[in-house]
Amino acid sequence: MSGPGRSRPRSSNTCRECRRRKVRCDQTRPTCVRCASTPGTTCVYEEGVVEGQVFQFVPTDHGGGPTVSNSRGTSSANVAIPSERIRSLEEKLKALTDMVHTMRNTRESDMVIPEDSEPVTAAKRARQTPHGFPSLDDDEGSFDIQGDGQTRYVSKSFWANICQEANEIEFLLRGLNRQMSLTEIEDQPWRSGSLTGVLLATPPVPAASMRASIEKQSSRDAQKLPAKHCCDFFFETYLWNYHAIVPLVHEPSFRNEYERYWELKSGSGEKNATSATPLVLAALWAGTLICTQSDWDLHCASYDREEVMLQLYWMAFRALRISNYPRLATVETLSAYIILQSTSMREEEPLSTASFVGVIVRVAQMLGLNREPSLFQASISTIAAEVRRRVWWHVFRIDVLVALASGLPPLIDRDSWDTNMLSEVRDELLGTVAALQYEERLREGSCQPQKVLDPDSIVSPASIFARGKIEETLFARGLLNKTFGSKPITSDDLKSTQQELESFQERILVRAKRIPISTTTEFYENNNELNSWAKLALWAMGDRYWWYLHSPVLNRAISRAWSNLLPRVIHNCRSFLLKYICLAACHEFQRWHWSWPGNHQPLHAIILLLKEVERNPNGANSQNSRSIIDQAISLCGPDGGISGAQGDHLVPRALLDGGHEAWNLIIRLRSRAWIKAGVNPDTLPTRAQVVQLAQVQLTQLRFEVESGITPQMSWPGLELQGLEVSGELDDPSSANDVFSPNVNWQDWDAMFGNID
Repeated sequence: MSGPGRSRPRSSNTCRECRRRKVRCDQTRPTCVRCASTPGTTCVYEEGVVEGQVFQFVPTDHGGGPTVSNSRGTSSANVAIPSERIRSLEEKLKALTDMVHTMRNTRESDMVIPEDSEPVTAAKRARQTPHGFPSLDDDEGSFDIQGDGQTRYVSKSFWANICQEANEIEFLLRGLNRQMSLTEIEDQPWRSGSLTGVLLATPPVPAASMRASIEKQSSRDAQKLPAKHCCDFFFETYLWNYHAIVPLVHEPSFRNEYERYWELKSGSGEKNATSATPLVLAALWAGTLICTQSDWDLHCASYDREEVMLQLYWMAFRALRISNYPRLATVETLSAYIILQSTSMREEEPLSTASFVGVIVRVAQMLGLNREPSLFQASISTIAAEVRRRVWWHVFRIDVLVALASGLPPLIDRDSWDTNMLSEVRDELLGTVAALQYEERLREGSCQPQKVLDPDSIVSPASIFARGKIEETLFARGLLNKTFGSKPITSDDLKSTQQELESFQERILVRAKRIPISTTTEFYENNNELNSWAKLALWAMGDRYWWYLHSPVLNRAISRAWSNLLPRVIHNCRSFLLKYICLAACHEFQRWHWSWPGNHQPLHAIILLLKEVERNPNGANSQNSRSIIDQAISLCGPDGGISGAQGDHLVPRALLDGGHEAWNLIIRLRSRAWIKAGVNPDTLPTRAQVVQLAQVQLTQLRFEVESGITPQMSWPGLELQGLEVSGELDDPSSANDVFSPNVNWQDWDAMFGNID
């Protein structure tokens, strides 16, 4: 009786993509119909591997790809490594392994530093770890610095860490980046809207071809740029209007990269100096977007603004694609991608405009930005380490803001990062002996944080604000942790949260006091407009998150025990909305209207006040709340949402359908609440009235600060007949606004159940 027949290997005529999707393939070559109709899909056919097939490493000296010989006599692309090179690599690997073992045995004794060493050495010693090479059994994982500014990080869970061989893992990480990707640059795919999909799906090409394409494309793009004086204006606008409040670069270093880019265009510089090209183009695009119209007319009147803006946008994305982002990302390309994607974020539509968050979080983790650079023994300069921290914290902030706006958990795990806080030292002083000594004294607690006006101060208002912004983000992340925790909120939780809100408000006010509201300096990090804006924005942040207590207060189980807390919550929400109106209306702040109110909208505060006015239309402070809401609605543009203005022109703030629907909901709820109170919902103050009131308040605010008076920000209600001062905001402890249990809970659950 014969045994079972041996199955014969068969070759598949179906392309790889159709076989993976388990769909019928028409087997058309070189591209089947299904793959041709699916954007971003590469159609690849494979010759069947039959029994007896022999793979050989074929030495090659020409530029073409190596081949693999098989029994059919055909050839297919594969990696060809000469046997001599393999032996050479094995010998080098053995020598390096011996060297590492020797270094590990002697490293600890070599790190003994005399006590009278220089401050720079002492600061470096404070950041050193016991081993000179990143240890594989440490919690930090493996971190590798590669060429062209590339870094690669993998945690200790990476499968190759099991082998416990540092050199093998480093070799593997570098080998993963041995090939780059490049696709022919066409206009139509970039205008299809699926930019991320195109970026993620590109076929591999040799690194040499990639470098040649980068040089060619960079030169071609440079020819499309506006005149040098216009680009200089865009660049300075980026530094003054963007970098001052969202630092992602080191200003002196980035300015040098910008000049190198123009040297490349003129042919006087190195041909391959293009690593910062995507970031330079992204910064230029941001400059066109956020500059004021009056400045544009002064510097670039001969150019059509929308045309230049669109052209720079696609050029920056092409540069990102050529640089193989996100597959071979660098800190610079990640920063460029963040600028291009986050500058137009809209809080009303977090899932539409912030779908890129998952990409930037993963790329940041791949680059190791979530780990403190001083914990690794790789050669990272003080400036490079600070840039890495800046980019990481901005990614972290975007994740938190999107989580707050969308009601979804943040993507970044609470225990997955240990990056240090941002430095408050001015950009030009980073890495100096004075800066290192100051940072070390702060860590030791032997000195207090400097104020801008202190003698020999090395801090700037921009850096003080940036650090305060991250402290606000960390506080908001703590609230999110409570929100998405598994335990229900109790009265004790509410009390502790109130104490945390009060403590945070006090800390943020102390930080704001370190910034002078007036200065004789005129620099992007320190000027009158920036200082006033940063001071007011920090004050607003202190009131911003009191809305978090609103839902627990109105919860049936604990509302009676905490009825006296509701007036405090309402008071702080009104205070936040008033400060927000000042930021959005005052013409001194128009350089930052792309951020406030462009990115950020007071949705929580408006909804909370609407809910309170509807609940108690005849309350002692309901008129004030209605007046403040009317002021906010008066600042809304035709596209939806509160918009800034430049002279007589509103700053465009385009919204998708979801954003329009959010504001339509607010308008409907306002109309219902106003009608219930017997007020005509069609009666609104003009934008000019609100702007005038905001300017008066800003002038009063500056006077109080310069006189040493603690600013109260207690605006009067806006009378529609004029700008008459009438009354102050309520006292948070007032008993006239005590929580009333007579609430139609079914009605409110139906109207507001999915908003908080």
